Amino acid sequence: MRLAVTVMTLLLFWQPPGDFGDAKNAFEKALRGKDEASIVEAIGNLAGTEDPRAVLILVRKGLNHESLRIREAALGGLQGIKNPKALRSLTGALSSARPELAVVLARALQGRNDESVGRALRSALRHRRWEVRLEAARAIASSGRATARDDLRRTVRDSHPRVAYAAAGAIEKLGGDWPDAVRKSGPGKILPDYIPSDRLAILLDTSDAMRGETTEGSKGGIIGYLGEHILPVLDALPRGAKFNVFAYAGRVRSCFPEPSLVKRQTRKDLTDFLGRLQPEYGADIHDAIGKALKMEDLDTLYIVAAGAPAGGRVSDPEQIQREVRAETFTRRISVHTVYVDVPGGGGDDVRSMLRSLAQDSDGTYQEATIPTKGGGEVAGPPQGGDDEGPPEGDKKEEGFVVRKHKGRITGDEWRRVRGAFEEAIDKGTGQPAARIIEAFASADVIRTVEWTVRKALFHENLDMAEAAERGLAKCKEQDSVSTFVKFAGKERRAERRTVFVRLLEEMPGVKVDRQIVRFLQDTQPWPVRSAAIQVVAGRKLAAGIPALRRILKDDNPRLAAEAARALRSIGETVEEYPFVGRKGIFPERIDARGVAFAIDTYDSMRKKSETKEEGDAPTRLAVAKAGVTEAIERISPGGRFNCYAFGIRVIRSDRTYNTAVDASLKRAREFIDDLATDPGGRDTASMLKQLLQGGEADTIYLITDGPPDKTRGRGLDELRRELRELNRTRNVRIHTILIHPEPAAEAISFLEAIAADSGGTFLKHP
Repeated sequence: MRLAVTVMTLLLFWQPPGDFGDAKNAFEKALRGKDEASIVEAIGNLAGTEDPRAVLILVRKGLNHESLRIREAALGGLQGIKNPKALRSLTGALSSARPELAVVLARALQGRNDESVGRALRSALRHRRWEVRLEAARAIASSGRATARDDLRRTVRDSHPRVAYAAAGAIEKLGGDWPDAVRKSGPGKILPDYIPSDRLAILLDTSDAMRGETTEGSKGGIIGYLGEHILPVLDALPRGAKFNVFAYAGRVRSCFPEPSLVKRQTRKDLTDFLGRLQPEYGADIHDAIGKALKMEDLDTLYIVAAGAPAGGRVSDPEQIQREVRAETFTRRISVHTVYVDVPGGGGDDVRSMLRSLAQDSDGTYQEATIPTKGGGEVAGPPQGGDDEGPPEGDKKEEGFVVRKHKGRITGDEWRRVRGAFEEAIDKGTGQPAARIIEAFASADVIRTVEWTVRKALFHENLDMAEAAERGLAKCKEQDSVSTFVKFAGKERRAERRTVFVRLLEEMPGVKVDRQIVRFLQDTQPWPVRSAAIQVVAGRKLAAGIPALRRILKDDNPRLAAEAARALRSIGETVEEYPFVGRKGIFPERIDARGVAFAIDTYDSMRKKSETKEEGDAPTRLAVAKAGVTEAIERISPGGRFNCYAFGIRVIRSDRTYNTAVDASLKRAREFIDDLATDPGGRDTASMLKQLLQGGEADTIYLITDGPPDKTRGRGLDELRRELRELNRTRNVRIHTILIHPEPAAEAISFLEAIAADSGGTFLKHP
């Protein structure tokens, strides 16, 4: 009997070396060290053991951690677990967890077709918290079990509208008919015709971007038009639902002190509130979201926006997204966003932010075009005197003359050049208009700098934007440079700051040096800091050395490596981040926050990589596969990676970027081993566009043996231009590797060009 007890004890508690025990110890050590990158890596290894005890540790210490990044890593680790015993441990945790944690655990069980999971989720459909019931319904829908429709039919009569709607959607997803008991939402011009919500908040942008009249003659212009389409939606809310409407510009106002039912008086109050709204300076979307999230029992948030964040305590889109993601991690508030496409709107920057806010919270994103007649112009004319006097100091560029008098542009001359500039902006295309913009920008006076930054530097036409860059780069006068520095310091959109940083490199003055050092601060997004590091190196700016020393310890490997190179270029000794050379076709250490390996699998990759006798040289694909297989193990700690293959289509090794731990390395190796050539074609441009638009990669390694052959009628110069436009504000490095013994000149030219455009490197093998 004693022997049997001893054996059972050993079976339960014995830990095989190198498995759960090592992963647990590494995780606890990382927690004590408080380094997020190390903790995330340890979470991946711990989850990879698939041990039931690992599940409990991830639930207890991962999902409860104060850091959002670590909580999300723990959730990701739990979602990847497939071991039946570990799943039972996870379902057991769901039944006993506090409500806030049960919400997350129910999400971790999505996509499972296991009976124990099914029982746990059916039980969760009766949980007292609506958020848990909602996640349970979604998880059941993702299981694919048609028999689960019977459990969901009871849930369609749930007291909470979102739970009932989720159950109805789950039934339809599992092959059933949409239940008659639940109204199905349909599209509308601005908001859908029905919003299943018990507590609804609507944020309405009233910034200067909303200035203008509609062709439909709505009272109150664009804002009035939006109000007309919001009121009918509120009338269709479920019975008992409460709502509030917030208007934001430089300040935030709410229609009601507390959420209200839709009735005659509240409808009148809302109509009066919307009628009083006028476009104002600023767009403090951060404070508006914060006030809306303070609503008790809020379950749905709609954001209707056009202008870029400005004027608030936080205007960095990435920080706004992080804060909203942290707030909705357990509350399950669904954030739906609507981009209002009007003249003067924020364009792609705002679209990207709104799309991310919706995706992060399982919401929806849509675009609404408002029929306007003019309007939307935010910036007024720059201030300054109209001094008269004889023209002198002409500035001529490609036939367009800007005459200056005593360092200024006179009144009549200003009206002339401004008219030509505005005509080029509004109607011009191609090089003639670009030459006018470049000459106007390079006039080197306050007025032309102001107008160029406001109207041309971020123009949607790349020719115009690059012409503005070339012109501004020629400015050397103290007043015009100071004006540009002010614009750079006040710019709220992180993506645009990278352009300002690049232009500061050639401008003289102490003010420029100070602004560049400010851009090195850790409060700046990584693309801005990366660009600033390059400028500090180019100017050999000694004032930036202390900041560069701090960046050497940054958890972003790319920034640390760039800081080390910058310090060496200034003449500093760097021991913390040693220099690395190249081993094979890749560096000995790959410094990146998110690195993408893109392998060409077109049929030509079957050919030999070198001009040797038949059978002596490996194929080009074999060289690429061997190189990437080794390279994924050289990624710096804290870096993440993903592997892609492209021919006529694009495939990837994983859904998301992962740290280089055993589990992700194994999946990547299997993916690489299975790659074979495809005779369909080589669509390099689509591959790179997908990576640039994904937002996760900061470094791309492209391995190919020739130029794109699927160009859809576009020349290589046009493809290069499209990539340059996509990457203009993203600062992604593209390194190209050409594997071909005797490559065509156009292949070398194209790959060298796209690498140079992004600050990357080009390598030819052999």
